[in-house]
Amino acid sequence: MVNSERIYIKLYSWSIKYKPVRYMIFENMSKRSKLEISYEILKIIMRGEDKPTKIMYKANISWNALKDILQLLTEKAFIYEKTVKNSTRYEIAEKGIQSLSYYQKAVKEIELLI
Repeated sequence: MVNSERIYIKLYSWSIKYKPVRYMIFENMSKRSKLEISYEILKIIMRGEDKPTKIMYKANISWNALKDILQLLTEKAFIYEKTVKNSTRYEIAEKGIQSLSYYQKAVKEIELLI
């Protein structure tokens, strides 16, 4: 779905004497769903990134959101958690690989319709 709303954000150009205001227009910005973020995380893990902090930065989400989604994906057996030298690492499970494949096929089919 394409959102045609415009979002205006104030950007400040700092100076000693004055503070002029500039506006940037971001068109078609929308929030990602939990499903989209979950599959983005699965793709990141599948590419070999296993450390939580690196996953968080690449997925561009907050730490709390990442913890919730990683816990959900682990509980549903899409990924599994392992401990290496007192640090937590994540690996994608077979179920995660299959669901990622199904998701990518569905997205391609939907894009053909649009």
